[in-house]
Amino acid sequence: MSATKWDYVRGLAVLSGAIAQVAFGALPFILEWENTVGSRSNEVASLLTPASYAFSIWSVIFAGCAVFAVYHFLRPSHAPLRRIGWYAAFAFWGNAIWEIYVPFQGFDFIAMGLILIIWVITVSGMAKAVSDTAAGWTDRIIRAPLFLLGGWLNAAAFVNVLITASVYNFPWIGTGEPMAALAVLGVAVLAALDVIWRLRSLSYAAAISWGLYAIHIANTQRGEALISQAALGAIGLSALVLVSSWAIRRNKT
Repeated sequence: MSATKWDYVRGLAVLSGAIAQVAFGALPFILEWENTVGSRSNEVASLLTPASYAFSIWSVIFAGCAVFAVYHFLRPSHAPLRRIGWYAAFAFWGNAIWEIYVPFQGFDFIAMGLILIIWVITVSGMAKAVSDTAAGWTDRIIRAPLFLLGGWLNAAAFVNVLITASVYNFPWIGTGEPMAALAVLGVAVLAALDVIWRLRSLSYAAAISWGLYAIHIANTQRGEALISQAALGAIGLSALVLVSSWAIRRNKT
């Protein structure tokens, strides 16, 4: 199938988005802005804020997204990529906009809504990818960074929910109480388990588990045993659901 002009437009949107999310994330440091995403996060850290090493996953995500974007750009008419390209473009550009917005405005309702929307778009693209029976192993490897991004955003989005509740001093949920953090963590984990079960994605499970383990480490250091053990237990649940979904699919085939 020959490429159309919209295939090239989509390819440019994906490629530019992959570049933008790296460039926009670096801008606050290059231009020496007063605030960065990291400094804003430190101002309003919650019980779900992970240990700082966890954010190194962005380097892996950005590198993987760049490979995906280049491959997508070079194969504009490839059907499996055509089906998920716009989802990737919106996710990449949404992430880039969020990286610019937070240093200026902090963690408000807009920042929270934006990251939740980016997560939903990413997961929607993942669902589209998994339903594509024409995709080969190369396609599955190339699109893996999108699943990694989705898993990390699953964790980040609900951390943002708790932070925003704290900023606006929501009754109970924004008070910093361990049970409130546990409730938000529970919703985040249930959402993750549902996605893992439906899409059977190792990359997604790995990313959310990376975030959960960093939450476990951070709360061990804070002396918050309840949150620490809950995060650790959620990792085990994620692994169990992933293996179970693989086993059921294998039995069906």
